[in-house]
Amino acid sequence: MTTIQEATATLLNSIHTLTPLIREHADEAERNRRLSQPVVTALAEAVALVRSARAWLHAAVQQTWESMLDTGQVSFEERADVLLACLNATRSAAAAVDMVYTEAGGTANYRRNVLQRMLRDIHAVTQHWAASPRHYESAGRMLLGLPPLPSLQLLL
Repeated sequence: MTTIQEATATLLNSIHTLTPLIREHADEAERNRRLSQPVVTALAEAVALVRSARAWLHAAVQQTWESMLDTGQVSFEERADVLLACLNATRSAAAAVDMVYTEAGGTANYRRNVLQRMLRDIHAVTQHWAASPRHYESAGRMLLGLPPLPSLQLLL
């Protein structure tokens, strides 16, 4: 599963978990407490992060694919855009899961809570070589028409 899929699954799970909890309380004061501004704001921000990262990633891959079909080549700028979109997707997915996890409160720490596992999974992905922050340097070099760092020479 990709980081974007992980984050999307986490957000959907959060929405599906929150909805019945909120609806089951007939007391409007309790519903309002559960729907506090920080909770709904964090959820909305997390959804925006994931969806925008996903859109950029899809657009960058689509552009690269079209270039390859049209010219048989992919420019350094297009390669840099895909690299940046991938890095951004990973970081955005982790940030989105962090937001939801934080607002879930203490219950998110229990092993039975799916958020606890998703937090670990998403942060494991951020530790992978492919998601290294050093790749931003390579992307920057490529945007300037320079070759990437030696660790990313496969992008040449």
